Amino acid sequence: MKMKTGGILGLVGGIIMLVAGITAFFAGIILQNTASLLGVTLPASLIADPLYSVPAAITLVLAAIAIIGGVMGIKGTKAGGILCLLAGIIVIVGAFIPIAAAGSYVLSGATIPVIIYLTSTFYIDGLLAIVGGIGVFTAKNQ
Repeated sequence: MKMKTGGILGLVGGIIMLVAGITAFFAGIILQNTASLLGVTLPASLIADPLYSVPAAITLVLAAIAIIGGVMGIKGTKAGGILCLLAGIIVIVGAFIPIAAAGSYVLSGATIPVIIYLTSTFYIDGLLAIVGGIGVFTAKNQ
């Protein structure tokens, strides 16, 4: 893989990560709309939980790191590959680390917990950043 290709993959991963972070800021609104479509009423404390902004902020910082790394990779700097690799790994690992239980709701007699994780991701964004980072880091100088 050429260094430029790896940088582009890292950049695309960072941009998708940016979208995931922005989406996470609106998690309460999205949760409310989904619940209303299902005919479920949610408590106000579940919708307006300030903890929704923590994963969003962390994801946005990691997205900025991946975007910077992707641009550096396109310009031919191997350090950009390390930045993409780190951002991708942290965003994927963070998606499995719970930081809080925001509450729960009942749907068809089943209680469904709402758990907030350390990062918000579409998973493909972290994977693209990792592949791009590896591509930049392992590419030969041209």
